[in-house]
Amino acid sequence: MLLTNQRFFTIADAIYTRENNLDILRFLAATLVILAHAYPLSGIGIGNSHEIFTLISGTPITLGTIGVYVFFVISGFLIFQSYERSKDIFLYFKARFLRLFPALILVLLLSSFILGAILTTLPLSEYFTHSETYQYLKTVALFPIYFNLPDVFVDNAWPRAVNGSLWTIPYEFLCYVFLGFFGIFGLLKSQKFLVFSFFILVFLKFLGRDIPLFHHIFQWTQWKFIDLSVYFVMGMLLYSYREKIILHRYLAIASLFFILLSIALGGFRIVFLFFGSYLLMYLAFHRRLRFYNFAKHGDLSYGIYIYAFPTQQTLVHLYGGSMSPITNTLISLPIVFICAYLSWHLVEKRALALKKTPLLPKFIYPFLTRTNQQLLNLHTHSLAYQQKLPTLSWLQLFVLLGVGLSLFYLVFKA
Repeated sequence: MLLTNQRFFTIADAIYTRENNLDILRFLAATLVILAHAYPLSGIGIGNSHEIFTLISGTPITLGTIGVYVFFVISGFLIFQSYERSKDIFLYFKARFLRLFPALILVLLLSSFILGAILTTLPLSEYFTHSETYQYLKTVALFPIYFNLPDVFVDNAWPRAVNGSLWTIPYEFLCYVFLGFFGIFGLLKSQKFLVFSFFILVFLKFLGRDIPLFHHIFQWTQWKFIDLSVYFVMGMLLYSYREKIILHRYLAIASLFFILLSIALGGFRIVFLFFGSYLLMYLAFHRRLRFYNFAKHGDLSYGIYIYAFPTQQTLVHLYGGSMSPITNTLISLPIVFICAYLSWHLVEKRALALKKTPLLPKFIYPFLTRTNQQLLNLHTHSLAYQQKLPTLSWLQLFVLLGVGLSLFYLVFKA
């Protein structure tokens, strides 16, 4: 199914044209998160019990969950592509920093000093001297994320949380870091390394919690990282095998069929990991779906994601603590789109324009140059060392992995 033929159209063929629908897919994913959050934030039912996809599938999975998975698959695909095009590791991390942090810093400042100041039930003098007001800004460090501001949203259905969407950002940043780290050692040149890293993550994601050893070793945060990073690595794999993965309507229809079947019969997460990711690539690079200029007025997906939650919480607050999820969604969307548009043009776009601009003191750059050369040498030596290692066939590797994981699972399952 992955073997190419001249009459088949591959992901690589689509990438080289620079025409794709990834922008609109990310936009739709961010919108799904808004719709999903509207249910628990509006106070309808307990948690996500009344959310649309949860009701249909009978699982805790929501449209927001799907939206986040879509984000991570696309992010893995694009960030791996960005890494391969980066001249050195410092430019790679600089680009990642400029994409992630300036907009995050702004939303934290606005939430803490404007939104919180307006909506808190405390006197302003007490609010601005409260430790939580400034602790919230520590979220910029990503570990940990602080969700509360003093006496803000205390009567909401989801009390006190100012921006619950931010919990995924540290995990995305960690994916960037691991990608860069493994890249330095030349491991990303090996498709086998990517494949086996992926299957180890798949094993941990779907079976790891049943193994007592892993259950005690990994805490909630580690499990969430595993849960999301497997989609990121799937995106990397799709990019790595771009020249071999065929984009065909029959494969897309089959993928959609298996996804719908999994909604009815169960196993949606693992089915979506494989077939949903393929369907994403098909939609992203389909030659007849032409939304290529969707982001010509701005890439709004990140702004939508980070401004939606506080906007929705504010609306619930103004409605007295609860409201209809549909009303919440319909009112939130235009407000969030405006915030995202302003965020892109005033902050994000300008920050990204600094990728080639020196931002550090001049005396730092000789040190960075030497360090970068040392890292390049390390990269070269690592590749040379890997070539000297004995190689195993795909069959041998799969057998070893399967036997090892099976034995490991049986021992600790007992």
